[in-house]
Amino acid sequence: MAFSLRWYQQEALDAIYAYMRKTKGGHPCAVLPTGCHAKGYGIMMFNGNIKNVEDIVVGDMLMGADGNPRNVLQLCRGRHHMYEVFLEDHSFIVNQDHILHVTLNYSMKNLDVKFVYEAMKKLNCKFFMQKKFLERKTYRHEYIFDIKPVGVGDFYGFTLDGDHLYLDEQSLVHHNSGKTPLLSQICSDVVTKWGGRVCVLAHVKELLEQAADKLAHFLPAGPINNPTVGLYSAGMNRRNTDNPVVVAGIQSVYKKAFKLCNPNPFNIIIVDECHLISSKDATMYRKFLTDILIANPNAVVIGLTATPYRLDSGIIYGGKDDIFTDKVYEAPLKQLILQGYLSPLKTKRGCEHADMANVSVRGGEYVSSEMAAKFDEIMLAAIDEILRMTVTQGRKSTLIFGASVDHGKKIQEAIIEAGYSCGFVCGDTPKDERAKILLAFKEGKLQYLSNVNVLTTGFDAPNVDCVALLRSTLSPGLYYQMVGRGLRICEGKKDCLVLDYGENVATHGPIDMIRPPKGKQSDGDGEAATKECPNCHEIVFAGYKLCPECNHEFAADTILHNHIAGNKGVVSGEINTYDVVIAETRCFMHRKRGFEDDPEVPPTLRVEFRTGGMSMEVYRKWVCIEHQGFARQQAENWWVEMCPLECPSTVMEAIELADAGVFRQVKKITVREEAGKNFPEIIGYEFGPMLSHEEIDEKLAAADIERQVMAEEAGIGEGTNLIDWFNQDDIPF
Repeated sequence: MAFSLRWYQQEALDAIYAYMRKTKGGHPCAVLPTGCHAKGYGIMMFNGNIKNVEDIVVGDMLMGADGNPRNVLQLCRGRHHMYEVFLEDHSFIVNQDHILHVTLNYSMKNLDVKFVYEAMKKLNCKFFMQKKFLERKTYRHEYIFDIKPVGVGDFYGFTLDGDHLYLDEQSLVHHNSGKTPLLSQICSDVVTKWGGRVCVLAHVKELLEQAADKLAHFLPAGPINNPTVGLYSAGMNRRNTDNPVVVAGIQSVYKKAFKLCNPNPFNIIIVDECHLISSKDATMYRKFLTDILIANPNAVVIGLTATPYRLDSGIIYGGKDDIFTDKVYEAPLKQLILQGYLSPLKTKRGCEHADMANVSVRGGEYVSSEMAAKFDEIMLAAIDEILRMTVTQGRKSTLIFGASVDHGKKIQEAIIEAGYSCGFVCGDTPKDERAKILLAFKEGKLQYLSNVNVLTTGFDAPNVDCVALLRSTLSPGLYYQMVGRGLRICEGKKDCLVLDYGENVATHGPIDMIRPPKGKQSDGDGEAATKECPNCHEIVFAGYKLCPECNHEFAADTILHNHIAGNKGVVSGEINTYDVVIAETRCFMHRKRGFEDDPEVPPTLRVEFRTGGMSMEVYRKWVCIEHQGFARQQAENWWVEMCPLECPSTVMEAIELADAGVFRQVKKITVREEAGKNFPEIIGYEFGPMLSHEEIDEKLAAADIERQVMAEEAGIGEGTNLIDWFNQDDIPF
């Protein structure tokens, strides 16, 4: 079955493949949301109420098909092709990738609405949807009379935990998953393009069934005696081992890696819902993956998830015991804030700061006792400012992170002495007592809550409108988790104030740009993107001449805050221009979505400018090589800057020349980013020297020899289009 990727799925796929090309021995994970219903459609909440899909927020509890709650992990908004589904007494509108939980030939299937539509029209299939009567614990099947495309429209959705099944306002059962097309595309590429094998791992029966069922619909069937998709699960009495794609239960296979890899090892292992791997399960996964890498040292493990955190132990990648080395893609936080799905953050540098220069570091983090001594010195001044700012601004719920248990208790005592209510929790707080304190804070009975190392993950209080950091951290993950406590939206909450007394923002950068430390950091060239207002201490864009908070006019030599996360501004800004150091330039063919086979719509050259380091960023430019008129003239102007050769007439010729190395080096690009727009604009370049014609001739000759050698090694005959093969078949196994 043919399928198309949404914009964020395509970006995730590009990021995964770019990481595989660039990083040997790395295992990436990607964080993907999903989309579902049209605006105004009702979803059943776990308490029985109905809530419009566009009003659902992270943390909401939806009614599952089994009568148990389903937790909303992440939101997704977008525009896509929409379809209206007609039942007996009502209809509903969803996007084309929305998964319908349907019955076909007495068998339950989870199929996207576009597939159901095409099957009804072309194969005359009859589908039924299930309606669940919770009070009677029974199902009734409702026949789908028709499905009609209704054009492009906005969709609103979410990702859920558990089996993804939930009820709408009519008690119809829907399925929620946004990773299937991406997973299927990877499997298809590995099997059909590169002749490799894939193992898809899951740890519960429901996920195994769903994955095998979906992949069987998306991928070619294969021969009868060895279909493309197999299943290995002792609990389901299936033990397929030789298929190109094997969907496996980790409990069944964690001791059988060598059996599954004999005689042909896996090239790619995909872990679906990888955030659900518990510490206990991780042992089985590690055993299996260790053996897989013995069988094939070049195998790559890819994780797909809706959230990069475990509820019990935090971030799922980058740690010494984590399976995944990097997060290569996540739906942009800044965009979600700008569109109103998360709370804006106002970041202010505190009036006092602890001097951490001589504090010892152990295990990659400051020693708690030494850090606490430094923060004790500024505690009273900091608390005075916290109380003054939160009271004058009318903030109701302030969460404070302390440096040690004794320090956290001192914070509580100082606030109570000042006449305000304040609770305190730490790892030693008894469970029942902690629950009472947290409930009082969520209900607004406590205006301030001091804590030490316990409210970074698994704590959800949407009412938090101020986060005070009375500690420092060298961990970007911990920094994100602390500040992230204020991201939830709540009625009456306009934004969340972040008061930073530990130089955390200056150290790690804006929250939408931080990355856990991986290998060598960037060289730090270029100007930082934020600075502090000396009047009100607001952290603002480096380009601002007037402070947007107090109208202070900045001097020309205002000190800029350095940060290693990059050269972008803080979360909620307007226009920002910055330079980006480029490590690599690559070119690809791009076809407009929905017009891939339309000869009237020519392809374009997609040029990717990639940064260095483990957390690679990609900036794109589209060059209209095969267009006419002004677009072609713009392409020729761009080409002249890159190369002394005449601009080619086709995209494939341009890619062949670029891959041969005829472009001069792009050292830096200047990027213009406007809040509210999806993509930054490249407005300038810093080039290396232009290649001479002699140098270009040498590169073209070397590239031709390299292609011939690679073709001979791969057994490719003379009739094969070497250009197509060389540019598409570039993932190394």
